[in-house]
Amino acid sequence: MSNLQVPIMRKEVEFAANIARHHPRNKTTGGVYDRFIEILHKAGEYKTSKEKQHQIHQKELEKRRYILRRVLVEYKQIVKDNNGGATDLSEVESRVEEELGDAFVQLVEFMSKTMYIKHDDFVSGVHEAAILKDYSQILNQLDAKIHDKFKQNPVVGCPEIAKIACDLTGIPASWFIVGDRKERYMRLKQQLLKRVFGKSNEIEIIVQVLLNKSVSWSGRPLGVFMLTGSNNVGKAELARAIAGELYDNEDRLVRFDMFKYDSVSSLVDSITRTVKTRPRSVLVFDKINEAYCSSNSSVLMLDKTLSNVLSGVDFKDTLIIITSDDGGDQMFGGMSGLTKLIDDMIVVDWPSDLKDCCRILLREWAKSLNRGVIVCCSKAALIDMEINCGGGGGGGATMVERWMEEKVFPVLSRMVSEYDGGVEENIIIHIDKDEEIGELSFNFD
Repeated sequence: MSNLQVPIMRKEVEFAANIARHHPRNKTTGGVYDRFIEILHKAGEYKTSKEKQHQIHQKELEKRRYILRRVLVEYKQIVKDNNGGATDLSEVESRVEEELGDAFVQLVEFMSKTMYIKHDDFVSGVHEAAILKDYSQILNQLDAKIHDKFKQNPVVGCPEIAKIACDLTGIPASWFIVGDRKERYMRLKQQLLKRVFGKSNEIEIIVQVLLNKSVSWSGRPLGVFMLTGSNNVGKAELARAIAGELYDNEDRLVRFDMFKYDSVSSLVDSITRTVKTRPRSVLVFDKINEAYCSSNSSVLMLDKTLSNVLSGVDFKDTLIIITSDDGGDQMFGGMSGLTKLIDDMIVVDWPSDLKDCCRILLREWAKSLNRGVIVCCSKAALIDMEINCGGGGGGGATMVERWMEEKVFPVLSRMVSEYDGGVEENIIIHIDKDEEIGELSFNFD
């Protein structure tokens, strides 16, 4: 096409044609050709300003560098704690090395695609880093070479075509890239296992249910899951992760507060409106146990609402999650609608190793600041936390979290607020056990 401002190769044209064939502009009258031309026209306009493109690439680069630096710091600490060995590792510890390799590969792939780097230096450096696991040295070398060397006006590839199709149809871009449903769910499993620590059993159950279900032609949801477990155990985080990985965006999660609805009709209207405007979303009915404790009419209302809505709205691309801080059996007695609809009731729990709980809480706290903060904790410090917080005496993960909120997070927050180092560097804080005074010590790297 003569008006294209950027080159589009034959593979991408065929990809666009395949999208148009399966997702025409008008399913009733066809419109395959119109959709195809629409996609190519948008692709031809795919050209961002130098400043905007630089900002997008720089933001993504910083995100990937942060992930690699964080897991690199954690990996070095684990090696140090185990005297260079790798025996008797916990679940989190055993996954850090795998996560390190994945983070490095993803950074390398991003840099090779978007930046001008001398090929020989790049390949030899990557090869050496992979063998020696000396990621910090190669990362520093690459950082020095890539400043302001982002490529401009890239060739439009399949990912860009998929993003254009997503903007036109509302279908997640990854669904175009990975068209096979089962392959998509296997990818979901892999991504969730990398992203959510300590929830491998829960993830396995959810993905297995999705894999075993046939494509719904009746408008029933992709899946309906009841997640139960104590407060702050990670139910909401798991739901957000599913939205982010299955639908490409955490904003695809829609939370319904049952206290806001006083009738079945108001809840029906809200759900119907949401599913019609955002059909590919995770609908979360959160903390249903609190609504039940205040008045079981809220749970009865949900039971009646879902039964009514399912009869008139297409849910086939929607996933539903109901959460409770308590067991669900007592709430759903005699409610045939919900009990038939729920595919599985899953107990979400903390990892059995409370030291892993501490690691996860520290990582999530640092990530929540969105300031490039990395917190690394030695095994001696983790053991001290486990003992002092009462977790070792049967207090469990809840006691660990409360103790850290009182004793650890305030110290870390104060250190971050008082940090006067370079603004472009990650803030790395090490937590160790000071054997002389018998207390935790907090120090900047």
